[in-house]
Amino acid sequence: MAKSATAETVSESAEDKTRRSLFQYIREVITELKKVTTPPVKS
Repeated sequence: MAKSATAETVSESAEDKTRRSLFQYIREVITELKKVTTPPVKS
């Protein structure tokens, strides 16, 4: 069960990194979606 203890410490220190990578990923996804949905889509 050493993994859980290490995971907690890592999550605390890598929280900002995770957020940054998440935002970067979301940005990339949005740009890709924009490329795909360039023609107007009727909802």
